[in-house]
Amino acid sequence: MSDNDAKLIALIDQRIEHALEIFTDKLTKSMNAGFPDGDPYGHKAYHEAEILRIRAKIKMWEGIKEKTLAALLWSMILFAGGAILNYIRQLTHT
Repeated sequence: MSDNDAKLIALIDQRIEHALEIFTDKLTKSMNAGFPDGDPYGHKAYHEAEILRIRAKIKMWEGIKEKTLAALLWSMILFAGGAILNYIRQLTHT
């Protein structure tokens, strides 16, 4: 390989490296522009916190539903028991 070939290869390498730096810089700026305050990590953390909040809300509502259904079931049992007792009392007093 001649000295001119080596210089040409070095020049091409420099230009490729420069083009890659420009491309990487533009790509990074473009990607960061898609996030609030240019902070993809903060954006990810926000979504993770939101997911935890939603899961907690779902768990809370599941608990409310469970307690409500249990209370309704006990109310029905007590009502039925009271109705049966009332019926038995009426039968025994007549």
